[in-house]
Amino acid sequence: MKSIARIIAMITLMISFCAATAQNKTIDFTQQLVNAAGVGLTESGKDGKIQPIELWEIAINALETASPSDAQLPGVKKFEMDELARKIYKSKKADLSADEIKMLKDRIGQQYPPLIVGASWRLLDGEKLVPEATK
Repeated sequence: MKSIARIIAMITLMISFCAATAQNKTIDFTQQLVNAAGVGLTESGKDGKIQPIELWEIAINALETASPSDAQLPGVKKFEMDELARKIYKSKKADLSADEIKMLKDRIGQQYPPLIVGASWRLLDGEKLVPEATK
């Protein structure tokens, strides 16, 4: 009887673990943003060289840049945004929960114009967009 209970407990634990893992999504934040024509977006770096705009840069800037409405946010929410930014910076391929992805999409939507929002959200949703130059 005890062995049946243990087996059931182990199966329940495995199902719970699989369900929790399935809800997380691994996102490669080193992906370059692309426009509607499939051309990779670039910017001029500090040294004047042209460099790709990667998702990690957009994500961290969106989370760490204050907007006027942020004054009304509780400190806990601001801390959560900082924690997510640090998680992305630390691991350019990060496992994010659905709530973290939603927070990130909300922040990018507040901070950036449609071109960046569209390109970023597509990558966060799992689309694999490869710039024309590298196809």
